Amino acid sequence: MTAPPVNGREDAERLLARLSEVMDALAFVLDAETLHIASGRIREGLAAEARKAELSAAYLLALQDCRANLVALSRFAPDRLKVFRAAQGPFERIVERNLSVLASAR
Repeated sequence: MTAPPVNGREDAERLLARLSEVMDALAFVLDAETLHIASGRIREGLAAEARKAELSAAYLLALQDCRANLVALSRFAPDRLKVFRAAQGPFERIVERNLSVLASAR
């Protein structure tokens, strides 16, 4: 399901808030999985696999919606967009660490 086009500040804020919330929730799940697996607790690490898949899909959809509305987001919520972009770096490091730990566990 894609979001309707962004037609104002409220739409822009709502879309970026949704993306940020999903990113934060996914980061939390990935962090927990990484810690468990790195500590040898494989079963505990994989316990949230369904939640991780759900959040990953939601993140990709929200990111797609933001990309489709990037001009409007830049126009109506530039500060919020800047905050999101700043948060992407730490999120990407969480993802990279998670993938590294998963690869090592295999």
